[in-house]
Amino acid sequence: MARRQGTGKGGKGSHGSGHSENQGGSRPKHKERGKGGPQRKPKPRPGPQQQRTDGPRSRTAVSRRHGLLQPPSGQAAALLDSYGKILDKAVPLPAKHRRDTPLAVRELSRLLTRDRAELSSDYMRSPRMISAYLRYFLPWNLYRLSLLLPGLAPLLTLDTGGTVADLGSGPLTSVQALWLAMDQWRGFGLDIHCMDRSQRIMTQGRAVLNELMRAAPGPLPPAGAIDRDGEKRSSPWRVFLDHGPLHKGLAGVGKPLDLVLAVNVLNEALRMETGRRGAGEAVSGFAAKLLARIKLPGEQRPGEQGLGGQLLLVEPGTRSGGEMVVRMREAALEQGFSPLSPCTHAEPCPLAGRDMWCHFRTGTEHAPVWLRSLSKAAGLGKESASLSFVLLGRSAAPRESGRARVLSNAIRVGGARAWYGCSRHGLLLVSAHKGGELRQGEQVDYELDPAGARDEKSGALIALAGGEAGKNA
Repeated sequence: MARRQGTGKGGKGSHGSGHSENQGGSRPKHKERGKGGPQRKPKPRPGPQQQRTDGPRSRTAVSRRHGLLQPPSGQAAALLDSYGKILDKAVPLPAKHRRDTPLAVRELSRLLTRDRAELSSDYMRSPRMISAYLRYFLPWNLYRLSLLLPGLAPLLTLDTGGTVADLGSGPLTSVQALWLAMDQWRGFGLDIHCMDRSQRIMTQGRAVLNELMRAAPGPLPPAGAIDRDGEKRSSPWRVFLDHGPLHKGLAGVGKPLDLVLAVNVLNEALRMETGRRGAGEAVSGFAAKLLARIKLPGEQRPGEQGLGGQLLLVEPGTRSGGEMVVRMREAALEQGFSPLSPCTHAEPCPLAGRDMWCHFRTGTEHAPVWLRSLSKAAGLGKESASLSFVLLGRSAAPRESGRARVLSNAIRVGGARAWYGCSRHGLLLVSAHKGGELRQGEQVDYELDPAGARDEKSGALIALAGGEAGKNA
């Protein structure tokens, strides 16, 4: 969703698995129509035969009703509903601490969103803060990732035998999200390197992951298989906990990476780099260390010509989160990477330098009841969940769909409805075909105004969305 500049702040702590509180941003100057598509009850997730794939595995189209963020379904929804009990089994909480949880959650939220100057770099060593994080911010992050990951599945090239790095892993948030939302990967023999400066939060995250695996078991590992730290494995995944700075963890993997997960880690990583150099150099420095570790096309697997490693960046849907994602996207493109989603092109981001940023938002009505109740008790009621992200691939050639990605809800322009869109031509203001509806996150065919007309307020090119769903896909 493209939003004008707001005052919301987001971020994360040293562990790299921050949350998405205060995801504000004032409305666009055009009048937004009602509460928009994301506030309505989402339609059921399309089946696998319908999923759009605008990346390396397929070119099959789906109905234009498919948005990027879809509510969890099936086992993923059931696991989220029972996740509170999974936490209680993995990291039991005494009754007196349970009563304190809403207050601790509210205090940690304040520190993470408004008073970061007061936040100690080792706050994740505090048992009280760890408990608050595990029972509130961790499950909300799992919910956000479970909205995103299934829709990206057709674009992800990870396969058995792959090597994964999870940067700023915290309580193994991203790894838990993969197990929860990507059940087709549970049988893969994966080496997953979790990297964080806090050993304690990773150790507790491993306990929760093991309990999650018991609640939703996958194929069994080879008999007697153990992890590097001597713990008996409960799945084909080998999970390594690499304690220390990210650059040391990356250097210690020892082989090219098939997939790098960087979820809510850019704020901290770039802040550390900025301490030694300017903001632009900080992005270049971090990107150089990270991108060099990602597998080249055909590297180690000659039969996979054209498929290189991939990088998934996810940040809170705040202005700062969106800007960091754009900066990393630019640095990755300079290194030969191609954007796979949400971008439909490899041109410079049309929102860079504007008072708008790219993020996607949906309602929380499908979040677990227990989690929404805790949010209310902590005075942090959440009506929406949002994120900024980009999936980048080290592929042989850029892939462009020639379509536009719908970024906003409907807005009123001169009495008619229109939507902001992102395309290789730049920012668009798109009207629907025959008065139809567009949905934030979907891809659409479009035709530019023959006269090259632009919107007076935003400067966006005027365009008309294509006719029938899936046309020219």
